[in-house]
Amino acid sequence: MEDERDSLPQDDSTVPQPFPSMIPMARPILGPGATVLALSKPRHDILLLDMSRPKALADLGLIVLLVLAAELVAQLAALGAVRLAVGADFDPSMFDDPAFERITSMVLLPFRALGVLVVVLALVRLRGQTRRAIGASTPRWALDALIGAGATLAAFVLIYMWQFLVWLVWPEMIKQMMENADRLIALIPKLHPLSLCGVACIVGIYEEVLFRGFLLPRLRRVTNSWPLAIIISTAVFTALHAGDQTFAALGPITILSLVFSVVTVWRRSIVPAIVGHAAFDFAQFVGLYIAYGDKWT
Repeated sequence: MEDERDSLPQDDSTVPQPFPSMIPMARPILGPGATVLALSKPRHDILLLDMSRPKALADLGLIVLLVLAAELVAQLAALGAVRLAVGADFDPSMFDDPAFERITSMVLLPFRALGVLVVVLALVRLRGQTRRAIGASTPRWALDALIGAGATLAAFVLIYMWQFLVWLVWPEMIKQMMENADRLIALIPKLHPLSLCGVACIVGIYEEVLFRGFLLPRLRRVTNSWPLAIIISTAVFTALHAGDQTFAALGPITILSLVFSVVTVWRRSIVPAIVGHAAFDFAQFVGLYIAYGDKWT
């Protein structure tokens, strides 16, 4: 390819020195007085360099309050949908039936996901930002999706290695992991694998938008450190799963969060994390579907 410098006038009198040429070019031609900063990589919106630390910290507080409010609205909406579906036969005592409670939890899931997405996008717009600020806009969707699939495989390998090492010093871990599987099938009704894929996608999207897309960049802005932001966001992610998971299951959850956080920082995109999260959950659901058979109702 012909060097763009060849198209510049050769008469020194027509080109100010030592400044760059004023002739519009595909890329600037830097003169002797140009700074190294001009050669640096372009900034990415997910770095939030234009957001002050107080605003980033305020967003962390706001997201907690708004997500709690959205959860309350989602629960009311799900309850209304269930009552509308049951009709005149609705009785509050129905919630004492574990099967009915699992169905209600599935009705709640899309309302919860919608509430989280609305809150996150509203705060992003409030700050005058775009989807790039949460890594939701990327020019390389196919590549990021492929990387997400690879991240899932890497997470599985790391989790199995972790579980083997823990089992060597704590054999009780196996029993707790089996109990954790029982808890999962108690929370989710046995659905067709395609429906389970839909559940995995919903969870992957709203959790990654919230944790890797919104919280992680703002924690980096507040702490001025990606590693510290990853550690804090992973601690929050793991703690919020502690209520319905056994202690032994918290190790794999921590590994998942670390893997998806690192990939998000690397790619400046949450697409790999969404794909990886959904793929991991779906593989877990399919494993339960095959292993538990008729026990999962």
